[in-house]
Amino acid sequence: MTHQNTQDHRSAVGATDRRDKTSAPTGHRTLKIVRVVLALLFFLPLVAFFLDFSGWLPLGLHSLAHLQFIPALLAGMWGVVAVLLLLTLLVGRVYCSVVCPLGVLQDVIGRCARIFPRLRPKVRRKRTAKALYRKPYNIIRYSLLAVAAIPAIFFASTFPLLWLDPYSNFGRIAAGLIKPVYIWGNNLLAARLNAHGNFSLYAITQHPSTVVIVSAAVVLAALAVMVALRGRLWCNTLCPVGTLLGLISRRSLVRVTIDPQRCNHCNLCTGTCKAECIDQRNAKVDMSRCVACYNCLSVCNRGAIGYGARSLKPEAAGATADKTTADMTAAGATSGEATTASLHDGAGQGYDPGRRRFIATAASALAAAPVIALARRTEAATGAEEGSSPATRRYPLPPGAVDNFAYRCTACQLCVSKCPMQALRPSGLERGLTGVMQPHMYFEPEVYCNYECTACTQVCPNGALQPLSVEQKKVRQVGVVRFVRHECIVQKQHQDCGACAEHCPTGAVAMVPFGEDQSLTIPQIDPQVCIGCGACESICPVRPDAIFVVGLEPQGTALPPRSDNDAKVEIDGFGF
Repeated sequence: MTHQNTQDHRSAVGATDRRDKTSAPTGHRTLKIVRVVLALLFFLPLVAFFLDFSGWLPLGLHSLAHLQFIPALLAGMWGVVAVLLLLTLLVGRVYCSVVCPLGVLQDVIGRCARIFPRLRPKVRRKRTAKALYRKPYNIIRYSLLAVAAIPAIFFASTFPLLWLDPYSNFGRIAAGLIKPVYIWGNNLLAARLNAHGNFSLYAITQHPSTVVIVSAAVVLAALAVMVALRGRLWCNTLCPVGTLLGLISRRSLVRVTIDPQRCNHCNLCTGTCKAECIDQRNAKVDMSRCVACYNCLSVCNRGAIGYGARSLKPEAAGATADKTTADMTAAGATSGEATTASLHDGAGQGYDPGRRRFIATAASALAAAPVIALARRTEAATGAEEGSSPATRRYPLPPGAVDNFAYRCTACQLCVSKCPMQALRPSGLERGLTGVMQPHMYFEPEVYCNYECTACTQVCPNGALQPLSVEQKKVRQVGVVRFVRHECIVQKQHQDCGACAEHCPTGAVAMVPFGEDQSLTIPQIDPQVCIGCGACESICPVRPDAIFVVGLEPQGTALPPRSDNDAKVEIDGFGF
């Protein structure tokens, strides 16, 4: 009889275990699938928008870039910022797993590493064999947050953000690495098709930027190493957005929890946790680092990991700790002992010493001030040409550039990618250290700013470029033309030309009689009508010596064009 009771008990336990293994994780798997689908819906259209060079995709897709945290913050889109912060407070850092393209890119890299296991180190292949919880690097996290925030708030400089912003780094990877490979493949296929009489594809001339390629390659290599070795180490250590959202998500209302009664310490959850935030030994999840990927929920076969609203009542351990703290304080205990006694708060989260160190690390971030000052001096030194006004530069800014363009722009390269004429190029040191990789206009044969194009002004997510209508663009004065008379082919070689005047859409360049017998004509400039589009510079046979455009900062408004011929300028060869 005793043996029969034992068998019945084992059968009941087995049935319970089978029920836990089959029914409990079903909703959790659905949650992960929803997260993956939403992430792809954000990620793939944004990647396609960066790669699209033919204008096939609608410009409305740029709204995906406006949902990024740093661009929304710089553009003053406080509604988007509030929604992202509220969403983090409610359900944790879903921004990092769904909205942030750099976060999704890390998931793609991790997936590739799982498909090709030889790409991963052995320690990563056997991660399910042991718990992989690691303490956060709080000093680094909060120091980098301070380095990014303090210059932006007190020095009106986003130079550190240019290197740390996740969206901008993704943009440089997409524009500097992925797009050149994509265009190279297009050109290769176009050459093969054209050779067989099929002209459905056409080759695209590329103008790669060395500084963007190097920057993107370094970031991508760092991401690959971090993902292979430590999962989302970038998001939880280097990224200031992740750190800021982590301060909020640690108090999120809906969170991942562990039931110590069900957990058998199999390490399946820690083996799939990309944030290394599951402390299985103490049955806790560090919600400041959890990126809401839900991998742990989908692999637990005992229902030990749950996802739901946290209790607003303090846990027993927390209440005991609070009572102990109160007693020690009343007894006159030292502040250090009281702090040690209150290592756990009411939400069950471990005490984070990084929060206490934030002020200290913020002070260390002030060391960035000399770098910012040096960068500004470098910018000022390169800002004006010899003999020209301090308000002019050799290379104009894109149309619609606001007065604080250098502060707003984080060099995401979206405007560069969407310029159909490829007139926008990333800066090297032409605009100083703070302007590295920020776009400027560069004119060369058949490369100029299209008179009726407003693509760059429509897609900027940071508010660095003011949206312009076509009519506003036609009188937006990004620069003025400079004419060096003695270098012109008319005066130098006594040959008739006039290509610059023929291709000027506003009539700012006009031909006037020249020579003793007045048989030749030479250009004459009206700077009040010139908008700095570069059509004259791009067509000049002795460019850039004879005629070139100098940018104006701040940009102005030109007079209406002399003629009513607002037709789109098309350059076919050299027109003379």
